[in-house]
Amino acid sequence: MDDPSPIQGHCHCWTCERIRDDIPEFVYTKPSATASSSTSLTTMQKQISSLSAESLLQIQDDLGFYLAVEDARRSGLPLPTRPPTTTEKEADKIAKQKQKELGYRPGLNEYVEVLPDGRRKIRTHKYASGMWGTTWV
Repeated sequence: MDDPSPIQGHCHCWTCERIRDDIPEFVYTKPSATASSSTSLTTMQKQISSLSAESLLQIQDDLGFYLAVEDARRSGLPLPTRPPTTTEKEADKIAKQKQKELGYRPGLNEYVEVLPDGRRKIRTHKYASGMWGTTWV
């Protein structure tokens, strides 16, 4: 992690900024050299432990992606793409469901046929003629 900025009094590294997305009051404090490994939790540790397991996993995924991007930049390789998050997957699922409920509108040379069981099927006209310029072909 970067050293804390003297102006703001807290760290501006990518990791701390990502944690601050979930905990706005998060402040990284560098462990002091005089402090021994005591059993008491620091304020920073208490703040992080207050996160849910799902939030911690999302932060870990984001940090893993960030590190993969940095490695790719250093190596000169193409940048990786981030897989969709659970929220994005859910939004895509809802959008597809809404589109399915709205249905498909037939295009040129297509028509809707309602089958005996109630399903709709899109069919195309076999011998449809199009218009070429101002005359029929």
